[in-house]
Amino acid sequence: MNSSTNPDYLRHHQYRETGNLQARMDLHGQYSTSAEPFWVWVFDRMDLAPDAEILEVGGGVGGFWLANAERIPPGWRVTMSDLSAGMVEAARTNLAGLPQIVDYLEADVRALPFPDASFDAVMANFMLYHLPDRRPAIAELARVLRPGGRLFAATNGSAHLREIRNLEARFRIETLFGATSSAQAFGLQNGAAQLETDFAEVTVERHEDSLRVPSADPIIAHIRSKLTDRAAAASKLEAVRTHLERLIGEQGSFVVTKASGLFTAVRR
Repeated sequence: MNSSTNPDYLRHHQYRETGNLQARMDLHGQYSTSAEPFWVWVFDRMDLAPDAEILEVGGGVGGFWLANAERIPPGWRVTMSDLSAGMVEAARTNLAGLPQIVDYLEADVRALPFPDASFDAVMANFMLYHLPDRRPAIAELARVLRPGGRLFAATNGSAHLREIRNLEARFRIETLFGATSSAQAFGLQNGAAQLETDFAEVTVERHEDSLRVPSADPIIAHIRSKLTDRAAAASKLEAVRTHLERLIGEQGSFVVTKASGLFTAVRR
């Protein structure tokens, strides 16, 4: 088990506070080249009833709802959950002005504290790849959905951020996922087969985007946010910075591939 699938490490270190996640969110939020922001794109694919009851697992700081605050139907009722108490409290603060968010709780997706058939939709965005064994979690997501209810699960493809991963490999920097990528665990290429054990009508759509980063700092912050030993990597990060500054000086920016998308699946 690497750090990315160790629940104790994720709860008490990587996601204990919001800084690591925020550094990664900032990179995407500030330097995306897409005309349609990712969370807006996802919302456009959620054709739910005006009185839908929705659960989000691994909801982090509530970024999806913040990005769509003016678009959420007044009749939706949303329960926000995350494995980390720090994330739950950040979401509670960030979303305090949204009456549609009716509950916040610390919960493990492998054992959700809800009766069967409690929700019309469940969201599990960029989190299933953190699980060492996704089968119990996927079964739980299906269990709490009503028949015909839908799962929305965003994740990454194998090419996602490959230029940053190449830097990490070149400079021998050990990060959260070790030598693997999130897509190898649950990605656009292999996620459908994992969901089909408990869901029908599994479809995937890809969001077209890239990053164009004009300075080294956001890339360094992104890599630092994934480190398990920052002191050991300090000199390597400085070498990465020097390399990036030379590249950006020559090319004007550092271009990074993005490969993210959304699975939609229907509960049998």
